[in-house]
Amino acid sequence: MLAVVRTATALPRLLDVLSLLADDRRVQVTFTYDSGNPARFHAGLREHLEAIQARVIPWRDATQRRFDLAIAASENDRLAELDAHVLLLPHGLGFQKYYPRSHTIAGMDAAQLLDGDRVVPAAIGLSHHAQRHELDAACPQALPHATVIGDPCYDRMLVSRHRTRRYRAALDAQRTTLVLLTSTWGPDSLYATWPELPERLVGELPLDAYTVALSLHPGVWSAHGPYQVRAWLDHARRCGLRILPASEGWRAALLSADVVIGDEGSLSSYAAALDKPVMLATRDSATTVPGSLADALRSRAPALDRALPLRTQLDDTIATYVPGSYRDLAAVTIEYRGESAGVLRDLCYRLMELDEPDRPSRYPPVPDPEAETSRVASIVAGGRITGTRLAIERYPSRVDLPDATAISLPNQHVTADLDEAHWHELDSATVLHTDHPVEAPGTVAAEQLRRWPAARAVACGAGDGTCTVAFRDGTSVRVHTAATPPPDTALLATAAYLCRVVHGELPDRQRIETGPAAAEIEFTHLP
Repeated sequence: MLAVVRTATALPRLLDVLSLLADDRRVQVTFTYDSGNPARFHAGLREHLEAIQARVIPWRDATQRRFDLAIAASENDRLAELDAHVLLLPHGLGFQKYYPRSHTIAGMDAAQLLDGDRVVPAAIGLSHHAQRHELDAACPQALPHATVIGDPCYDRMLVSRHRTRRYRAALDAQRTTLVLLTSTWGPDSLYATWPELPERLVGELPLDAYTVALSLHPGVWSAHGPYQVRAWLDHARRCGLRILPASEGWRAALLSADVVIGDEGSLSSYAAALDKPVMLATRDSATTVPGSLADALRSRAPALDRALPLRTQLDDTIATYVPGSYRDLAAVTIEYRGESAGVLRDLCYRLMELDEPDRPSRYPPVPDPEAETSRVASIVAGGRITGTRLAIERYPSRVDLPDATAISLPNQHVTADLDEAHWHELDSATVLHTDHPVEAPGTVAAEQLRRWPAARAVACGAGDGTCTVAFRDGTSVRVHTAATPPPDTALLATAAYLCRVVHGELPDRQRIETGPAAAEIEFTHLP
């Protein structure tokens, strides 16, 4: 069996199908890509294949051998050169996009589907029978080869829904509202038209109440290169943004998300099909096929207004979303929902002329997301005490927000991580902290207070919900909580600082609340 991989976008599509045959010892899978006819976004493909430890042969060798079945997720490879039954799969949700500057639907290019009078694919997979109309208009000769298979990518997400808690934990979003930001590629994409949105989101949303993750289309990574993409996103990453890898991780994040902000790419459509609140943050795209799910979302999904505060818009969308709002759209886009594994495996074995195994056909769950992020090193915090309740709100302090969204909190101050913050962040911070256990917290605190004259307190954490806070006037206190998971040292230090500033002296106990989380903390004065 031959897997023809054109781009990093196509690879997960092929792996979904291959997972249905993975344990059949009669089937040997070999991968190839056509280096002589590369895709626009071919960069990084070899690395993706190396990451899965695939057996890869050159395209020339692939064309000189006989295969029982070749699967591909793009008609743009020179599939006519292969000696094999070819199964052509869509590389997105349905057929929703035109090729740039054309009215040729991606996946239905007659010039690629035909080799003279011969239809190259033995089978052309459609996600819904309604797509037969588009195929008939694009390439009527290919219509007899069309077969409805449903959507393996969607069904694989369906069988992974029970792992949502695990996926949220991997994104450190157990107790927060998870916002997933998605962008396709091209001039009409979210990242092309609003590149500052990731940074603005992490700047406007409280750290302890929201988690923001970003999934960029593999074409963005390929076109600009991982170095450049990471460089552009470094500021937002240092402020807490979770950056998902190019080819995987987005499905787990999509299942876990409380709200999805996207454009007219496939991820927004998948979010709608999964019954998630969706917001669109771009203008209409000229490459969207009329009548597609992506096209329908233009009028159904609320728009994210860049002139208004983002938090209010997100909260309103989540609060007012009616489950099932997009059910009718998904129903005319994806057929055999939850059943594509059986349909697709039966098709593959028929094309290979092999007896299908008698065991059930099932997809494996999607893998855990592995996002790039970093600890937020400099935080602007504030809070107000009402009785025994201390409500704390925190934001990254490194984001330069417009005046209209500038942060203003009661008893506002800045905390900075002694081990992670930049020099200028430490130089202006009111509270300094470290999570590295030290043998003599008092000595370390005194040294840091001498080094940073603007600081009024230094906290040394022990990593177990306990820290020692030393104030500039010479008093010290031990802060402890039994909460699980324990608050970070920066939060414990902020609580101690706020209690000291507001009360003038520290109480024995205090309840702190940060967004949806709460913890009881104890203060013990040290000699």
